[in-house]
Amino acid sequence: MDQLIAGATHDPHALLGAHPTGGQTTIRAMRRGAGDVAVIVDGQRHPMKRVHDVGVFEAVLPGEVLDYRVEADGRVTDDPYRH
Repeated sequence: MDQLIAGATHDPHALLGAHPTGGQTTIRAMRRGAGDVAVIVDGQRHPMKRVHDVGVFEAVLPGEVLDYRVEADGRVTDDPYRH
């Protein structure tokens, strides 16, 4: 995580985006400066928990999540790491 924050990783997707494991999907997104972040899946909003002070957020959802959007402080955007 520290390498990601410092911009020193060559593979940010290793931490960011959707990572299915064991019947659930962990989704991480970086939204610097955001206070309220959620992941939107099939029209449903799932709050994300801040896991790093700089603005990395995470949600763990059941099943395999292939398509989602991220809402940060009311603004919904595509996540560049979702693919």
